[in-house]
Amino acid sequence: MATETHPEKRSWIFQAIPQYFDLNEALKHIRIFRWRIKQFKNEIRAGDDVFLWLAGSDGGVVARGTVVTDPLDMEDSQEELPFVKEADKDKDRLSAAVEINTVFGVPVQREDLKAHPVLSSISILKQSRGTNFALTEDEADSLDALCPRSELHGASLFEAFSLFHATPVEQLRVRIRRERAAQLREFLGDIDGITLDGFNREVWVLESATLLGGEDIRGALFDSSLLDNEFAVQVAVALDAGDLELHGNYVWRPGSTVYGSPLANVTDQEKLSHVKHALRLLNDPTLSPSEKVVQIESVPGFGFPTATGLVILLHPEEIAIMNKQTEGVFEKLRVNCKGFAAFQAAASQLRSELGADDYLELDWFLYQINQGMIEVADREQHEKMLRDIDCQIEASIEKSTAVNQTEKEQLVKSRIGQGQFRHNIQKLELSCRVSGVDDVRFLIASHIKPWRACDNVERLDGANGLFLSPNIDLLFDRGHISFEDDGTLLIASVVDEKTLRSLGVPSDMTNCGHFSSKQKRYLAYHRQHVFLGSNKSE
Repeated sequence: MATETHPEKRSWIFQAIPQYFDLNEALKHIRIFRWRIKQFKNEIRAGDDVFLWLAGSDGGVVARGTVVTDPLDMEDSQEELPFVKEADKDKDRLSAAVEINTVFGVPVQREDLKAHPVLSSISILKQSRGTNFALTEDEADSLDALCPRSELHGASLFEAFSLFHATPVEQLRVRIRRERAAQLREFLGDIDGITLDGFNREVWVLESATLLGGEDIRGALFDSSLLDNEFAVQVAVALDAGDLELHGNYVWRPGSTVYGSPLANVTDQEKLSHVKHALRLLNDPTLSPSEKVVQIESVPGFGFPTATGLVILLHPEEIAIMNKQTEGVFEKLRVNCKGFAAFQAAASQLRSELGADDYLELDWFLYQINQGMIEVADREQHEKMLRDIDCQIEASIEKSTAVNQTEKEQLVKSRIGQGQFRHNIQKLELSCRVSGVDDVRFLIASHIKPWRACDNVERLDGANGLFLSPNIDLLFDRGHISFEDDGTLLIASVVDEKTLRSLGVPSDMTNCGHFSSKQKRYLAYHRQHVFLGSNKSE
């Protein structure tokens, strides 16, 4: 097989025409696009950076992403069809898959580019006809500097949470939840002093009053249209000074404004007795948080939503709220969690994967997803689209006249780590660098640079492979771990220590051995385009 060249990474603008494709709506739902390549088909390559341009007076640069395949003949994506307004009549199906990294809430407008000393001369401003436009290195750097740093819509779940976690207004809301939980721990501990009216006003309702400088700002703290950045600073100062007066639980909203309204023929005295019974269970040091939930749930007038809501106030790192909001978002995320125990296990895993500090933070994040305030890409759909692209590449290999039948078979086998690719790795690697397992029968031949992003030479190159234990392969393939050129193990912050240990990463693992110069080139691609996070060892 002839040796193929590996050009340096380049940057491009890919254009969408609104009359043909509703890009803005599509970006809310999918993150993989098969973009028509009508110019520069011999220059666009996997790993290149892409800025997506929406044509028209209200358009501009609306997103950015990465090319994940070289251009090839591909069928239209079924997931994109709902957003197609007018079919492309061009019979040439040459396309490159693009994975979206960031969607901008406010586009970089054409006028912004015209006023820029470097970007005013980019090709798309001079000649807007076409789908693909090249950027020089200076132009790409300048455009990158103009692009917004953040946006929540259309991101993966991990990306959306990372941005949520770094957004000051959202973290202020989480701080308010934590502050109120701390106050209520003291309030709920004084069982003898509890009255039914006080319980309804301070605990049962989401928010009965919020006083800032004596003014009731009820409803403003969790309304994005009211809590702008300037007002948020004012609230934060008051919270730090102890001048923000909170009344309500600030975490969950019950189905009624007072406890016990569905209870028939029950006096207020009996209701108060039920409340105090629930609070004694809540404060019982001999019960685990889960046991508290189960027992409180059986108290008349309480259920799992309220029981988990009460327990999270005392144990924000151990119990997740189980209500219609969280169950709704789990359904959206296709998380199977029927029953209390399964729900808590799923919530625990999700908190671990995302790196949420506690369930008060995770719950507010999930609530926004369920309400449509944060839109995330469907992970299952995303993985299916990648698998479909792999199948398109296999079909392209089978159709190729430049590759003989034996080479075609080896290229297809290499996708699943078999054949000549596996044999080539054995010349360089003897064991899993992380787990230490050296029986190759139990090791996966894993591509460092993903198979779909490779050219045919790279797909069979032993330097582009590692032998990894199955669990380690999963971590590496999903970008949860990677390696520095000197062998230092990189661990994404999304993975907690307990999960790493259970998946076979030794607790004392810091370095995995020397890599060759060819391996280092592939590792650079993995760190830039696959690896998800920062190095915990730093």
